[in-house]
Amino acid sequence: MLLNTHPLPQVVLTAPPRQLRRSAINILPMMKSRLLICLLIQVLFVLPVPAARSSTPKDDVWSPTVNGLQTRLTLVEGESHNGTRWIVPYLELRNVRSEAAQMEVNCDRHHLTIELVNDDGKPIRSGWLLPRSGPPVELNVIVLPWHSSIKLSLENGNWGVPRNQPAMVSTDSGAWVLADTENGKVFLRATLTDEPIKPYAWKRWYGTIQSPPVKVDWK
Repeated sequence: MLLNTHPLPQVVLTAPPRQLRRSAINILPMMKSRLLICLLIQVLFVLPVPAARSSTPKDDVWSPTVNGLQTRLTLVEGESHNGTRWIVPYLELRNVRSEAAQMEVNCDRHHLTIELVNDDGKPIRSGWLLPRSGPPVELNVIVLPWHSSIKLSLENGNWGVPRNQPAMVSTDSGAWVLADTENGKVFLRATLTDEPIKPYAWKRWYGTIQSPPVKVDWK
């Protein structure tokens, strides 16, 4: 029996030059897209994220701590009333006590006072010069769990709103119509006061605390 000792021919498959060029052309856009995505991801992780802008320079300043409590006021411009710009104050409370027990803060009209003051902290005028009718919206005892904070609207809508005035602030403590000459030159301040309640003085906040004055301005 004779065996064929001749080597088998090698078969090499090659694509036509045109097909190879087309494959290379199709691959290039994919490579460019992947490279662009990698560059974008690197840029997002390297570039710093801009900080949120506060409405006034004093918005991020809390009051000194009094018996484990801190306060501050912020202002938000709402929809106009009667053609008058409407500025809404918000009171923020923060529990920074080391005790795990919750804190109760009495924010009714007998304990919370809002004042319009000048740059020296002196009251400018009473907030009871406008007519008022109807039941007021009143805050009461606020409960703050351990290391928590809360933001409370002080807006009150039962004061008379004059037409087409530059601005107005309305709270349960009083309401003020502001002139253009007062823009950026007057401030709001909140004061909380309470006496210790026995035998649960540890639970109910007591003392006297004032929020940093917040500038009242508008555009």
